[in-house]
Amino acid sequence: MKRFVNKVFWFAVLLASVFIALIIITPPDENSYLNEYNHKLQLLTETPGQRIIFVGGSSVAFGNDSQTISDSLGMPVINFGLHAGIGIKYPLTDCLAHVHKGDVVVVQIEYANYYTGGNGEASTFALFMNATGWRGVTMLNLPQWTYVIRGIPRLAWGNLIRLIKYPFTGNLNQEAASDEFKYARSGFNRWGDEVSHYELPATKLPLVRKNSHNTVDFSFMSWLSDCFKSLEQRGAQVIVLPPVCCESYFSIVNDPTIAEALDAIGRPFAAPMEAMVLSDDYSYGYGYHVTREGVRLNSLNIIRTIKPLLNRQDNK
Repeated sequence: MKRFVNKVFWFAVLLASVFIALIIITPPDENSYLNEYNHKLQLLTETPGQRIIFVGGSSVAFGNDSQTISDSLGMPVINFGLHAGIGIKYPLTDCLAHVHKGDVVVVQIEYANYYTGGNGEASTFALFMNATGWRGVTMLNLPQWTYVIRGIPRLAWGNLIRLIKYPFTGNLNQEAASDEFKYARSGFNRWGDEVSHYELPATKLPLVRKNSHNTVDFSFMSWLSDCFKSLEQRGAQVIVLPPVCCESYFSIVNDPTIAEALDAIGRPFAAPMEAMVLSDDYSYGYGYHVTREGVRLNSLNIIRTIKPLLNRQDNK
């Protein structure tokens, strides 16, 4: 038995070594969707003056027209939303490090974060850390480290496939999106908006079953409250908005306890959850993704909601 255990142990060590070697020797895919985070971080660090910074997941990336919002509100806009799989804690922590007095941070959190603690997903986090060059890895919490470890085999396997294809393609990066949608960095514009789906038609939402067992994670709510206070201590204004959501998907994820939990920490939604809901006619394949017309309508909703709040701040 001891001999068998030793063999299993050394096999696991060998396999882990191969995985790590594949991760180390293979450069990140520069056109991966998650690689766009580097561009968004550059916008956050280099855009001067008072900015409006939208923080969230892909609902923000796919749902906002930053130029229209900027032109209407008279402030530069940074779309800092990317993927729900990286959670909300990581991007909000990054945002905290780079905001300054006069910034407006509009937080639009996909609803699942309120149940899962905002740490992200195992299927995404290792890929994300690799795409960012493992920056901030020492600041990860235990759940995020767990997701990284669980995601290493997938990351290593993807790198192996890219290396195998390289002699035939001459390129370790995925091709840019063309007439068929691909999740890719090349699909983003200079403000951080995902725009490559704009000319594509609406698509039906996949069937999703309602999970009646979700409960709000109150330790996450405490963390969120502390984060918002830290943002305000740096001179930023914080506005909490529901994410854009298509009608049939909203009927599944709608949970009034989320709004109640935000009320309890003194950070209510600036608009009712229903106010950010659009018809399924504007769905682009996922409950939080909308078509070009959906982006226009959502951006107008955002402008109508936060403009009076900005005016009140200007009059203080």
